[in-house]
Amino acid sequence: MIKLRLDVTPVPKGRPRATKTGRIYTPKTTADYERSIARLVAHLPAQLGALGLRADFILKRPARTPKAITGRFMKAGSRGDIDNYIKALLDGCQRGGVVPNDAAVTEVHSTKAYAAQGEEPHIELSIWTLGELVELPYNDDHTADNSDEEGQIARAMGGAESSLE
Repeated sequence: MIKLRLDVTPVPKGRPRATKTGRIYTPKTTADYERSIARLVAHLPAQLGALGLRADFILKRPARTPKAITGRFMKAGSRGDIDNYIKALLDGCQRGGVVPNDAAVTEVHSTKAYAAQGEEPHIELSIWTLGELVELPYNDDHTADNSDEEGQIARAMGGAESSLE
């Protein structure tokens, strides 16, 4: 399992843009961010097979946050959709070679929160291998059995805790 802190301000994946001549391109802020992620993970070994990912995106604390709130906090409707943060992170990890193909990520756990007082924006990232084939437990009616979700996550991570505390 890989577990690390990426000291970079999280950026959601921007929508592709088109020039007047019809050429499609990725917005500069997204491309720069993905290159930054790639540089930060390039030293890590490639993870093969089905992969699990935990990403906690810690965003810049808003200037108007009440002083009574000292720790991290979440707020609905805040700065970009979480799926766009995940997409940009995975594209950067693929560029850096730690995830050879972002389609290999089959399990994702993620949060988006504002930083605590004095804390800088960053990403807390864990990537683990689930194996080539992963059989999911099912109930008799063929629906997913999620009754032991925390235990399943811990076993997939090699017995480690699933949180980044």
